[in-house]
Amino acid sequence: MPEPPTLLFFYGTLMHPHVLYSVIYNDYSNNNSKHPSSFPNLSAVVKNYTRYPLRGLPYPAMTRNKESNDQMSQDSGSVGGGEGGGGRSSGVHGIVTRLDKLAALTGLSPDKIVQRLDEFEGAQYRRVLVDVESALITTTVVTAANNDQNTDTWESYCGGSRSTNAKAWAYEWIDGDALLITDEGDWDYQGFVDTKLATYL
Repeated sequence: MPEPPTLLFFYGTLMHPHVLYSVIYNDYSNNNSKHPSSFPNLSAVVKNYTRYPLRGLPYPAMTRNKESNDQMSQDSGSVGGGEGGGGRSSGVHGIVTRLDKLAALTGLSPDKIVQRLDEFEGAQYRRVLVDVESALITTTVVTAANNDQNTDTWESYCGGSRSTNAKAWAYEWIDGDALLITDEGDWDYQGFVDTKLATYL
């Protein structure tokens, strides 16, 4: 059985094509016209995590729910903690994209893409493997290379498996809870696009 393709899960500013391509190309000129207007992706959700707005910052944090950390500690026989999510979250909704498709679209190697994503996220985040579930079984996307309409399936993102679960790289917040806004609801992607994208990079 072939290895499933490597997936990337985005839940914040990297969901926007201009931000993603700026990072991948290492080009922060803030010129939208220089970058493709889309990239292949599917809607997905990561359970056992919560997304928070951050105080004074335009991007969000994703932290593992405390009960999930406690369960992991019990399973491993150790004592652990973690960021508290409580019962407030049903999971973090975002998108997944295939690393090999991004490499084909950009002409960069998968390793170079991941390196630039790591550098962009910096010391406040760490890259971790998470379990992602499909939020939509199929979706029509516009590929950045040729602007043709294509239908990607969740199965194609899972390496041909009919399972609805897959592993993906995601960036987990590790900079403590001082900046987490826990009493104002979820981070607002559309609000970011409408009010902060133009001056973000």
